[in-house]
Amino acid sequence: INTYLFDGLNADSICYGTNVDGIFRDDPSKNSNSPMLEEINNSNYEEVLDTISHSQFVDVTNGMRGKIEEIHQIRKRPIRCIVYNAFKKENTYSALKGVNVGTHIAFD
Repeated sequence: INTYLFDGLNADSICYGTNVDGIFRDDPSKNSNSPMLEEINNSNYEEVLDTISHSQFVDVTNGMRGKIEEIHQIRKRPIRCIVYNAFKKENTYSALKGVNVGTHIAFD
């Protein structure tokens, strides 16, 4: 659905408010030492997909991997996205202002 919204609204960025701080190499609820990825881009996209699995729970977006794959499929370039924790005070405001919170996704 994001691909249709993105094109229909002529947007140049997407913000995903989630219940975690960003995209992690491993599930942070199972591995508290899992590092958060600061950025996903053209050069590390394939490597990131190799380390992230599809959601194990009912999730219409197919989890973090599904979000990344859907963003990558958007044909308009450049595209910018941020995945951040919407439960933390001020994060949504910061994400909308372009402040560095969460994981940034950028495809050119």
